[in-house]
Amino acid sequence: SESEEGLPYASHSFRIRGVVTFSDRVLNRTLLFMQDDSGGALVRVLPELFQFKPLEAGQYVEAEGAIKLTRGAPPFGVQSATVLGLGQMPAPAPYPDRSLSADTEGQWVQAEGIVRTINEDGTLLLMEKDGAVKVWLKGAATGSLERYVDALVQVRGVYSRHIQPDPMMLVPSLDYVQ
Repeated sequence: SESEEGLPYASHSFRIRGVVTFSDRVLNRTLLFMQDDSGGALVRVLPELFQFKPLEAGQYVEAEGAIKLTRGAPPFGVQSATVLGLGQMPAPAPYPDRSLSADTEGQWVQAEGIVRTINEDGTLLLMEKDGAVKVWLKGAATGSLERYVDALVQVRGVYSRHIQPDPMMLVPSLDYVQ
């Protein structure tokens, strides 16, 4: 089918050095985001990459793979990655307002607001000045999140509109919640 085939004009190899900004299984999907000076992106993770030790947020890596435009899949397929050491997380951009959200996909962002509730899927609903922000906290047990309800918090994480119908902020650990 057309959705499974790559477009013939769009298959090239790439090599990138950047920091891993998020790496986890979210809602039954393995997600890996990387960011360099040009921006951030969701990358496809080939199974052999994670058979030994998964990449972690904050690692500075050199990744190689292929760019292949396929409907419904991230274009960057990482085939190998070498950890070069610890990297520095990018300076966060402000959480995007609804008009700029397409330009912010995959970027490291920051939001501040009051946590209103914990959703059934384990995400927090944060009310920011421009509206609601759905926040996924890696490794946080749902029961441990109760302390954030009605609290003013600042969170840093990766912005994505492609995980669920509504935009989400993917936070790599509780270290990025203040």
